[in-house]
Amino acid sequence: MGRSLLRACASACALLWVAACGTPADLPEETASDEIVVKAPARVRIITGNLTSGDRQSYDPGHGARIFRALEPDIALVQELKVGDGSDDALRRFVDDTFGTKFFVHREEGFGAANGIPNGIVSRFPIKEKGSWADPGSNNTRGFAWARIDLPNGDDLFAVSVHFKASKGSVDVRDAEAATLTQAIRSVVKDGEHVVIGGDLNTESADEPCFAKLSSVVDVKGPFPADEKGATGTNAKRDHPYDWVLVDERLRAAEAPVKLGTGTFENGIVFDTRIFERLDEVPPALVSDSAAPNMQHMGVARDFVLR
Repeated sequence: MGRSLLRACASACALLWVAACGTPADLPEETASDEIVVKAPARVRIITGNLTSGDRQSYDPGHGARIFRALEPDIALVQELKVGDGSDDALRRFVDDTFGTKFFVHREEGFGAANGIPNGIVSRFPIKEKGSWADPGSNNTRGFAWARIDLPNGDDLFAVSVHFKASKGSVDVRDAEAATLTQAIRSVVKDGEHVVIGGDLNTESADEPCFAKLSSVVDVKGPFPADEKGATGTNAKRDHPYDWVLVDERLRAAEAPVKLGTGTFENGIVFDTRIFERLDEVPPALVSDSAAPNMQHMGVARDFVLR
């Protein structure tokens, strides 16, 4: 069953609840109102993707956009968010075509199309606040893009899209980036607020020192998202865990299996079109998308049920 159909079923169930339980006048006095609001559990899919391709390190060739559409995210933490001429209009067209016309978008400012590879956040739910923090390992090409998102159950989600320093010799740099990031998050996150850190961490393993730093704000323990063969690597060669969706412990406790097409992935999915066996069920992704020129990462998706 597709996610659009699941949403329709949820709405129908809510209507049946009203029919069975009555109008506001039939409810206890403390819950009666002019307009009844039924908060059914909401499944939220959060994905991350550094899915640029081609010679311009951009989303213009369309491979990454097709992967995003196939994964049907509610919230996408996007890296190297370069499209068209870099203008806001070009960005808006990309979001409309890839995610939907009602999605909200935040791309950090100050990184031009010519030199920068900015991080961004695309959300089905309203973005209440947004901004960017300096990344000490970025050489002024990107920062830590953050947004406070209004979730459908009334909670807030503080989301950060990140892109840590690459290369094996940058373990200490990534550790410093994690220290800077967690300190910034702890300074602004409110009591009861959810947190997600997602993006291209460029980590060689799940044991890098940066995860000890990140563990002060998000759960970094396994099991981790994997593909149909159980592989957790997210780089093109599938031998290193570069890309992550990491959430706070309370949200982690609400995690649910990702259902993609007729497949079920208990701990989330690393989506590789080269090996996914049911591409006809997740249009418009093509088998060649994850093999596109200069496509260096896979998309990662995790689902959570909010109550």
